[in-house]
Amino acid sequence: MFNDVRLILERASREAARSGVSAMDSFHLAAAHLLSADEFLTIENPRKSIYRSKLVKVVYLYR
Repeated sequence: MFNDVRLILERASREAARSGVSAMDSFHLAAAHLLSADEFLTIENPRKSIYRSKLVKVVYLYR
């Protein structure tokens, strides 16, 4: 499933439209979702749009 770029792009486009996540973030989230990741680790500021995604739990690395 990971090699199916069209599926990743389809999920990423849907997530970007649904939650307003940026194109690159939605691509990364879609890939993590399709790989059944439990969490997506990031150093993005917690106020960024990536945290609105419901595809995979987004976790901020710094506290």
